[in-house]
Amino acid sequence: MSSSIFHYASWVIAGKSCQIAVAFFTQLFIARYIAPDELGRFGFLFATLSFWQMLFSLRLPLQVIQSPIPLETPLYLNAAIQEGLFATASLGLPFLLYEPSTDLILLLLATFLWRIAEVMKAFQERQTEHPALLRLESAGQIGANLIALFFAWLTETGYWILILREWLAALFLLFPLFAREKAHFQWRWLTKNDWIQLIQAGRPFWKDGLFEQGMIRLSLICIRVFSGQAIAGHYYQALRFISLPHGHFGSLINRYAFHLFAQAKSSSERRAIYKQIFTFSVIPLGLLSLLAMWKGKELLLFFLGPSWEIATEMAQYMAGGLLFMTLFSLEKMFLLSHVDSHPQLFRARLFQMAGIPWLFLPFPNPSLLGLSFTISYLFAFLSTRHSIYRIKTVESPAI
Repeated sequence: MSSSIFHYASWVIAGKSCQIAVAFFTQLFIARYIAPDELGRFGFLFATLSFWQMLFSLRLPLQVIQSPIPLETPLYLNAAIQEGLFATASLGLPFLLYEPSTDLILLLLATFLWRIAEVMKAFQERQTEHPALLRLESAGQIGANLIALFFAWLTETGYWILILREWLAALFLLFPLFAREKAHFQWRWLTKNDWIQLIQAGRPFWKDGLFEQGMIRLSLICIRVFSGQAIAGHYYQALRFISLPHGHFGSLINRYAFHLFAQAKSSSERRAIYKQIFTFSVIPLGLLSLLAMWKGKELLLFFLGPSWEIATEMAQYMAGGLLFMTLFSLEKMFLLSHVDSHPQLFRARLFQMAGIPWLFLPFPNPSLLGLSFTISYLFAFLSTRHSIYRIKTVESPAI
């Protein structure tokens, strides 16, 4: 098991390092062509649309990874398309009647494409095709970012380039993955019993996902409402940079961990896997967090320019989230695969809300807004860490 984890880790480091480097440079370059209020609008629209999509999500990727063999591929493919169409139509019609705009339509469709692509990724993860998936994902992400860089340089615009990048990244991943699964695809409308089965299986994942992604999106929406579009743009810019390692390294490692946890034959094996992945993650993430706290503001300010000074200050205080966000997500996956985790995860989410009050300040303080992000994930991490310790105490007589 150790050799498998470290073999996978080598692929993760190689592929994701390239993705992060290109994505980081792309964000720095595009930031010079976009104003804080423009990025605030982009972030507000994206957060609102993805939050609505999430409300109607059955968390199908996690269901695919955990579902028993053999996998009903047509069921999940049709479910992904049909739930996505419903969520897109139910949100798109009211929004377009209220404020018809091209950017809204494009972002709405981009969230729909990402929804299907995530389910396709889960099929490959379930089959442990991780190196092939990483190569495919790396090529798609790097290609989308390079094309975005070229058009940003050519047109000297940033707002529409961000939307273009979302589309390209989704399509470059979706088309090759669908080509692999098209032999298993046969369109049919899901029955009432199909939906009941999927809703029951996805209920624990849906509840946790609502808190996980919902809190980040609602934070951005609250800042937009209470502090204005420009401050929301600064917050979103800081969040994008701080979330880069988790979005590329952390989320993939944790989904792979969930696959291993779900396949483990005993509690002791599951715990051994958890310890190995935790040890592999905590040292590099801790060093990266310290580096971001020490020099992050200076580096970002040098590359982004003085117009983004507020965002760089927020990012410096968000730096602790680099560590705690990924570790909390790993522990969450362990709990989801180990026990009836509703009480433990609900308690963790309550602790995570410790950072929310700072979002409602009438006179926003960049340091406090950034610190609220770190505090939220620190408290959530400590809560799940305590839950895992208690599970170990209960199990110890039997081990």
